[in-house]
Amino acid sequence: MNVQTAGKLALTVAIVWFLLAHIGVERLETNLQRIDGGWFVWAFFCSPVIVLVSARKWYEIIRAEAQGVTYYEAVRAFLGGTFFGLLTPGRLGEFGKVALIRQGRLPILSGIALLERMLDVEVLILMALWGVWGIFGLQTFAVVVMVAGCGAWFIVSNRLKQQVLNAVLLLTPFKNKVAVVFTGICAVAPATLAKCAGLRFLACSIDLFQFYLIINSFDSVKFLHVAAVYPLIILTNLIPLTIGGIGIREAMSMYALSFFNVNPETAVSASFLLFAINTFIPGVTGGLVVARYGISTRTFTESAPLAAPR
Repeated sequence: MNVQTAGKLALTVAIVWFLLAHIGVERLETNLQRIDGGWFVWAFFCSPVIVLVSARKWYEIIRAEAQGVTYYEAVRAFLGGTFFGLLTPGRLGEFGKVALIRQGRLPILSGIALLERMLDVEVLILMALWGVWGIFGLQTFAVVVMVAGCGAWFIVSNRLKQQVLNAVLLLTPFKNKVAVVFTGICAVAPATLAKCAGLRFLACSIDLFQFYLIINSFDSVKFLHVAAVYPLIILTNLIPLTIGGIGIREAMSMYALSFFNVNPETAVSASFLLFAINTFIPGVTGGLVVARYGISTRTFTESAPLAAPR
């Protein structure tokens, strides 16, 4: 274990210890014991639907490059990526799903995966605007709107991407690799981007409803209140400080839901259970997929020469 991993593991333990100390282990245990099984079962069965929708998005965004790839292969790759993401801070390991696709050029697929991640974050930011306004105020809302606008512009504008590429190439010693990755970022047609954005919104909406079901298996909470905080909670997964985002996500859940008088033990329990059924179980399943099918043995440079994006 290297120093960086050890540090993040220590921070994960420290944050979890703080949450347990703040809430109380007994209160958390008592809260978990009173869960309404009916609500939770419905929430649990939302998970495979989210996996299938998210895998469809991955299939749609790579199919032009990975010609011949099947939807079933995309599902396997998505689960494998979830497994890798489970082990890494900020879910960066999810890019490992590229290694489970055997069709197409690896550098291009890497760029497409990066673009997909940007699209996922963009949709979440747009969904978070209402909650940002209500919780953090108008000034923060205005800043987030500007960030969302810039993100959307970058995603849809190949011209802007080219300008960014030109600036990056002046600073990096890995010019050829960066250039081919940017080729992948620019390789997705606008119609496909729109379809994938719709699929991302659908997956997030199901996830949001699932979170609502889990919270209501403990206490009665309005759907609009859950809708206001859900995107903010999920966005904390981008903070690469703890393993799997554990602790930071639960702390954000406790903070955001406190504005709607949700008990801290309910907020933390719901956030952890959402992680368990939406990330941990698919991640373990993905580990079995990786063990069964392995990963592509291609290297980053095993592709035909590529021109820089225009």
